[in-house]
Amino acid sequence: MTPTHIVIVEPILDLVATYQPTVPCVRNFITNNCTNGGFQVIVDAGAYNLVDATQVTLIINGGIHSTANVINGYATFTLLQFDGNMAVRVQAQNNFGYISNMLTVVVPAYPDTVAEPPVIAEPPTVQVVSVKAPRTPCGVNPYTNKCSYGSTRLLVYAGKLWQSTERRASKVTLYINDVPYGTINCTQSNSSGNYNYVDINEYLGFDSDTQYAIRAVNEFNTLSQITYVKIPSYPFPPPLPPAPPVPSVSYTILRNNNLNLRELYLSMSGDKTNKPVNATFNISNDIGSTAISSPAIYTGSWPQGSTLTINNNSYITGKGGDGGAVATSGNPGGPAIILQYTATINNYGVIGGGGGGGGGGRHNSSSSFAAALYKPGGGGGGAGIVPGSGGTGSGGSGAAGTKTAGGAGAGGRTFGGAGGALGQPGAGSSSGITAGGAAGAAIVRNGFGLTLNNIGSGVVYGSTS
Repeated sequence: MTPTHIVIVEPILDLVATYQPTVPCVRNFITNNCTNGGFQVIVDAGAYNLVDATQVTLIINGGIHSTANVINGYATFTLLQFDGNMAVRVQAQNNFGYISNMLTVVVPAYPDTVAEPPVIAEPPTVQVVSVKAPRTPCGVNPYTNKCSYGSTRLLVYAGKLWQSTERRASKVTLYINDVPYGTINCTQSNSSGNYNYVDINEYLGFDSDTQYAIRAVNEFNTLSQITYVKIPSYPFPPPLPPAPPVPSVSYTILRNNNLNLRELYLSMSGDKTNKPVNATFNISNDIGSTAISSPAIYTGSWPQGSTLTINNNSYITGKGGDGGAVATSGNPGGPAIILQYTATINNYGVIGGGGGGGGGGRHNSSSSFAAALYKPGGGGGGAGIVPGSGGTGSGGSGAAGTKTAGGAGAGGRTFGGAGGALGQPGAGSSSGITAGGAAGAAIVRNGFGLTLNNIGSGVVYGSTS
């Protein structure tokens, strides 16, 4: 059944305004007009049976242009782009299918936007701030006989674009005599732009008293003026006086025990300067030690730059370890040489650690009858210029060592062990219950350098670590 009250309101077009485009227009070279103008159209959307339309479609020159939603009864279309001075037929159709009247609009042509003046780049500038002496002694150029570098400090402004304070250059390339010598980052800034200081001598190494043409180009490819720089020469510093020669001394040691070579030198020379010296000690007779806790020779500590040489033509040995008494292990031998400074040892003779003492004899029973029966004896002494003594026991005392050999152990059925030869440990008792003493070291380095030369029949007994 057809409704009796139908109210139809067709859409109504209303041209509000034409206006220039919001962006510079581009000229159409066929029509010679601006290719984009603009106007705004407001459409009363209309209604059907008192129900407002919700969408409006704009029809331009018979073709659908665009669709807009209706807000508060109106749809708005803006910024339609057409050739200037051209007639445009505009209609609107709502979502009920009703079409508005036709409106003819002529979009006015607008002149081309006037081009902005070209942006001009401000060139960088190079200014000599100061000329100064080199920070380090200069080197002489063998061709000019002058100092091969001085020091020139430049203040380099990177430049900017005119009319744009934000477009400051930040990099420049320096040219020296039209040869590029690298890029400089101008990161410091003030109201005049970005800049940096450059000390050209520190990486260019120019000859002094020679003029150089310096200019810069920034990242906008604009060149600075030419700045001429002449690095002055500075007199070559006088050479340092030669170091005084290190004195050399030589001493011949006939015989002694427990020597400290540094103390011996100071005593014999009277030197109180603590300056370097080249010291040589010639050992012509035996040097030993009277205690296993001390070596036959301490080098002592010498001033840096000294050299120490020991020429051994005899025996240098540590103290021999004493043999153990009954039921007692043998004592260790002592060291021959202890380094407290780097040394060279030319060994024509013998260097040996003291031999260890032999272990004292012992039987396996604690009865007095067994002691009388087995008669354990003392261990032999270790070898050394000052040898170890033999240990005591009911079966007899062990023999003392000699300069090169250990003494024999004593006893009845259980003997004490023999003392060790140079650089050798002592033997344990015959029962195996007591041990012999350890051998002394030939040379204790203590981490110092050692050059050891065994020459001819020279030999070393014992460790040299």
